Amino acid sequence: MIVVVTAAMACSTQPLLAQALEAVPWHLTQRDFHSQTWESSTVLVDPSSGKTIVQPHSFLELGSGLNFLDEAQNWQSSRAEFQITPDGGYAVAQFGAAKLIVENNPNSATALDFLSTIDNVRLKMGPLAVAWFDPINSTNLTVGLIADCAAELTAPNEITYKNCFQGPNLRASIRVNYRKSGVTQDLLVHEITDPGAFDLSKFCRLELYSGLTPDSAVPVHTTRVIDKE
Repeated sequence: MIVVVTAAMACSTQPLLAQALEAVPWHLTQRDFHSQTWESSTVLVDPSSGKTIVQPHSFLELGSGLNFLDEAQNWQSSRAEFQITPDGGYAVAQFGAAKLIVENNPNSATALDFLSTIDNVRLKMGPLAVAWFDPINSTNLTVGLIADCAAELTAPNEITYKNCFQGPNLRASIRVNYRKSGVTQDLLVHEITDPGAFDLSKFCRLELYSGLTPDSAVPVHTTRVIDKE
């Protein structure tokens, strides 16, 4: 048996809730490198008293590198993008807390020029080689040395040095990404000789080596245990 129950409610001609007259669009009121505050307000009419009420709204947006300071020390929204210089020799990313200049040729001591405007740390470096590191034997076996090649803009925020290593045991590329949160450098391995061919242990790992120029900031050395028996 199916029972259908129908209920009816009497509707009042007076609204039970305050009615909105207008709303102020969301806008930014505070900013720093990693956060920003959005605010808005709604003008309401209290149906019982007829008084106008201004109801504020706000929320805090968090994100690494959301904003940066321009040359006039005004906050601007970060943009993850490169601009190519007219001569084609450099890709420049300058609309963020981290500034980056990428040279057209990776075979350079200053292929990457990085500046953090947050702590004013500048690093100038260039990729050198790729090697297997065997922690058991403390062995570094170089499988590829950096070679001349032309950089390619493979995405608005991405530069790729394709097939930029020389040597019979490795075919690989380097990809540089500029993000609001910072800069990454990835090694893209297309072909590589198995480390077993060199009698390396199963604990060996592939490493990309870069060299810093003498005028770069001194890096902090951190020891991290990857595996322990």
